[in-house]
This record gives sequence, structure tokens and C-alpha cells, in this order.
Amino acid sequence: MHASTTRAPSPSRDPALDGLRGLAVLLVFCFHFGGGLSSPNPFVHALGVLVQAGWIGVVLFFALSGFLITGSLFDSLSEPHLLRNFYARRALRTLPLYYFVLLLALIGAVLHGASLHQLQRLTLFAFFLQNLPVIWVRALDNPSPFPLYHLWSLAVEEQFYLIWPLVLLFAAQRSHSPRRGLLQLTLTLFAFTLVFLLAVYGNPWVFPFRHHFDYFLFTQCGALLLGAALALRSRSRGTKTHAELNKWALPALFLGGSLYLIASLLAHTFNSGSPAQFVIGLPGISLASAALILIALRPGSPRILLSTSVLRFVGRIGYGVYLSQLVLQPTIHRLTLTLIPTGHGLLYFAVRFLLALSLTLATAWLSFQLIEKPFLRLKYRFPMHQPLP
Repeated sequence: MHASTTRAPSPSRDPALDGLRGLAVLLVFCFHFGGGLSSPNPFVHALGVLVQAGWIGVVLFFALSGFLITGSLFDSLSEPHLLRNFYARRALRTLPLYYFVLLLALIGAVLHGASLHQLQRLTLFAFFLQNLPVIWVRALDNPSPFPLYHLWSLAVEEQFYLIWPLVLLFAAQRSHSPRRGLLQLTLTLFAFTLVFLLAVYGNPWVFPFRHHFDYFLFTQCGALLLGAALALRSRSRGTKTHAELNKWALPALFLGGSLYLIASLLAHTFNSGSPAQFVIGLPGISLASAALILIALRPGSPRILLSTSVLRFVGRIGYGVYLSQLVLQPTIHRLTLTLIPTGHGLLYFAVRFLLALSLTLATAWLSFQLIEKPFLRLKYRFPMHQPLP
């Protein structure tokens, strides 16, 4: 009988992982709309300093994505039409809303009088090239009134999605023990990213040009690879493996967090723009993010907290929350100025934050219902195993 017809039931969506995705999206949202860094109020200023750490939400999302994608791919290696089904499912998941946002950006640019030459820059986003060295500078010069600079992370993910299934399939076919061979390959690639980060951000010859690599796939894919390694390791049979993973979850979380704190002290900021954050902080947060996935999957208080309905709701519509939050920024700014004409102060930032949160969640929910859901219903035509071990 065909393999696809004898498939055992797979676990459904995990509530804690949905909540973890919601947490990641909210961290990024606070990073974009938190404010308070320039406030003379010590408490508000302290919040502004902490808000700078919100970029770690993107790293957490990368780790979760690598974990889920690799788990589904590995369990489906023996299935027919693996590549077709995988790419079709990813296209149905990511492309409709993404290109809808680009369409809005294009319309906005045309209405603001952008020339044909200026409009051509949007093709970088259409082909997910906006994160490449040198090219990203052109992408930042966006002719649309709607900010698109946050879409660099979508380019990282799509490039990873394009390459990673081919790597897994090629390596698995040439290994006597596919899981072990793929795990070794994944950890080797992660080690390569560490060398790459050191070579770019610790090398005085490259240092003047380092910003060109900030959003590059090799710079940012460490968390994706650690999530992938976790998915492969968790598929080892036997309780001993899972006991070892649980044993090292908390130490890995504290080690990764400590590396990030050390990098932040060296850089004098929790933000991500310094060499110390790229060489030390980014790998640390990648490690901590993979550990958080483990902690979310095992019974305990963190799993209960992450499984709350609010975080699960935000996680379920998280893709729309991430895409729409900066697209709505100009509208949010105008609405806030209408209510608080001063344009500064604690009341202004509080109103802006609440307006942004409510409008972003409402927009994301509508986009999920009207744009994402109709396409997601088509995924059943391209069957793959569920990603949970």
C-alpha cells in the first residue's frame, strides 16, 4: 500500500507553540511601537531601554520556523512529491498576504507620484532580494509611503525555505542514518554561521562594510538551523534522548540569555546593531530560542502561560500582525497626532501604542479571515506530515 495512505494520525497544532509565536510577534511589535527611550521619566526611560530587546522576537520566530519546517520535512522524506507539496504549502501560507501588502505599497507609491524607475525597487521585494548585501540599500529607499523595511525577515525565511528542503533531501539520500547525518550537517552549518559572523563583524578589513551583511541569510540563519537541529534530535527514539533534551533546556536558556546580556553590556544597548550583538548576542538568543521551544513543549508553568487564549490568538494571526504593523504606521501616526497634537510625551506614546495594537490586531484578524484562510484551506491538496514529534 502507498506510504501516504498508511500515515498514522499526526498531532494537531500545539497551543504552547502558537503562544510562543504570539510572544515573538508581540516582542517585535513592542520594538516598533514601544518608545520611551528619550523620556526624562526614569521609569519610562527604563522601559524604552528594555523595549530595544524586542528584536529577539524575530530570532525566536526563526527558531520556531526551523523546528516546525524541518520536522515536517524529515517525517515526509519517504512521501511522494515531497518538494512539490512543500513548496506549494509554503506558497499558500506566505505569498498571498505578502503580495497583497506589496500591492498596497505599489498603489501608495503610484498615488504619491513615484517614477517608473523608483517603482522598480519594489521588484526586489517581489523576488525576496531585499536582504542581500549591497542590494538592501536600494530596498531601503522605498518609493511607497508604507514602510517595508521589516520584510527583510521574510526574505531570509523564503531563501531558507527554497534551499533547505533540497539540502535535506540530498543529504538524507547519501546517509546510512539519515537523522544522524542530517543532525551533524545542521550543527556543522550552524558552526559555519558562527565563523561567518566572526569573519564579518570581528574582521577589521570587513568592518567598514559590515552593515551590508546585517540581514543576509548566512548572518541570520543560525536560529533556523538550531530549530532544525532540535527537530532532528527530538526524533530520536527512546526516552533517554528526550530526558537529555529536557535536562539541557534550562541550562541552554540561561547560557543563551547570558551571552545576550554580555553582548548588550559590551554594546551598551539591547539593540541589535553592534558587532558584539552579532558575534555574541545573536548566537546566544538563537540558543535561548531553541531552548524555549523545548520548555514550551514539556508540562509546566511556562507551557500553561504560553497556552493562554490571548497568546494563542496573536500567534494564530501572527503573520498578519507582523506584516501589517509597519504598513499601518503612517496612519497610526496621523491618528495619534489628531488625538495628542503635541507629538511627544508619555500620553502620546501610550495612545500611539494602544492605537497601534488595536488597529494591527483588527487588521491582522481581517486579513487572516479574508486573505489567508481561503488559501490555507487548499493545503490539504498537498499532504505532508505534521511537524510535531
